[in-house]
Amino acid sequence: MPGNNRRQAKKEIAVMGAKVAKLNIEGTDTGVNIDVDGASEGIHIEYEILANVMAVIVQEALDATKHDQGN
Repeated sequence: MPGNNRRQAKKEIAVMGAKVAKLNIEGTDTGVNIDVDGASEGIHIEYEILANVMAVIVQEALDATKHDQGN
């Protein structure tokens, strides 16, 4: 059943975490939590909008790279 696979994937994400520099990234049942070491609060991005948020982040990074290269 596709629904069961999706629930299982979310369950697996919930126990996973990652660290990038000072960023702590952790999947939850409803989205992704991102916080900075020592910060009192972080940000929660719901799965519903995560793809759009990631697309904007990637576009900003590409634009910055083009700008740095003089294009």
